[in-house]
Amino acid sequence: MLHHLKMLHRFDKYLAVFEKYSTRELLAVFLYSGFRYIVFTFQFVILLKIMGVGLDLVFLFGLVTVVYLALTLFPTIFLTELPLRGSVAVYVIGQFSQEHLAILCASFTIWLVNLVVPAVIGSLSVLYIRFTK
Repeated sequence: MLHHLKMLHRFDKYLAVFEKYSTRELLAVFLYSGFRYIVFTFQFVILLKIMGVGLDLVFLFGLVTVVYLALTLFPTIFLTELPLRGSVAVYVIGQFSQEHLAILCASFTIWLVNLVVPAVIGSLSVLYIRFTK
């Protein structure tokens, strides 16, 4: 379907990889990605409410969606991700709430729980496996 769009012809060699997978496999990946997005969004909204950001839940879901969209536009590496994530969240959500510290704390907690903890556990697992062999 994407081959018919002229502006995407330069990406044909990259898009060709999708032909190697069945529709069922691609749908499964799409559903897993959607589920992951929903979980991350719920986590962020719940943390924002716990931290005291007094905005409506539906409005917060929309704002978190904008935050995640903005974060996909900026390439980051591990060390720069936290400041950028916090800055974007404060900029977007901070337009409607003065609880900037609460927004930063929620961003930091999401980063810690979803990125740092799994990375540490994975690193320790690799070290354990390497030393036990």
